[in-house]
Amino acid sequence: MKLFQESREEFEERNVVFIMVTPEGKHENTDLFLDQEASKQYYDYFGVEAFQLEVILIGLDSGEKLRAINRITAPSVILTAIDQMPMRRREILRGKRNKSQIDGGE
Repeated sequence: MKLFQESREEFEERNVVFIMVTPEGKHENTDLFLDQEASKQYYDYFGVEAFQLEVILIGLDSGEKLRAINRITAPSVILTAIDQMPMRRREILRGKRNKSQIDGGE
C-alpha cells in the first residue's frame, strides 16, 4: 500500500479507488476494507483464493482489466494499464492530460 500511496496523485487523476478485501472482512478501522458479506461477494465473483495476495484492476464497466497474483505490482504497471483503456485515452485527447503516462508526462 505504501507504493500506491506514493503515487496517490496519479491514481486520483484517474479516479482510482482502492478497496481491501479479506476473507473475514474488515481488519482495520479504515474505509479501505469491505465488511465480511461484501468481501465474500468479491471473493466469489472474482474467484480469489482465500489468503492469497491478488491485485485486481476493475474498470468502470465492472470488468477485470488486470490481475496480479502473489506478487507486488508496481503502481506504474497499473497506471499504464489504465492509460491504455479507451475511456482514458479519450480523456487525454480531450485535454485531461495532466501527468499521463501515454505522452511521457508532457
